[in-house]
Amino acid sequence: MMSTLAELFGQAQVLPPTEREQLAMMLLETLPGDESVPIVLGDEDEAELERRLEMIRTGQAKGHSLESVMESIRATLRERPGE
Repeated sequence: MMSTLAELFGQAQVLPPTEREQLAMMLLETLPGDESVPIVLGDEDEAELERRLEMIRTGQAKGHSLESVMESIRATLRERPGE
C-alpha cells in the first residue's frame, strides 16, 4: 500500500496547479463531514488547541476565517514543487 500511495503522491505532484487544487478539494470532500461523529484529540493536541484559543481570546494572536485558510491552501497547491 505504501508504494502505491507514494506513487500516487508522485503523480499528483506533477499535475498542473489547477488540477492539483481540484484533486486536493476532491480528497477533502471525501473526509467525514458528519458532525455527529466526534473528533477525538490526544492530550497534546487538546492542550495546543486550548493554548491557541487563549492567545486569540487575549489578543496575542488572530484567528483566521475558513475562507482565508482555504485560499492559503489553494495558493500553496498552485505552487510547483521546487520553485
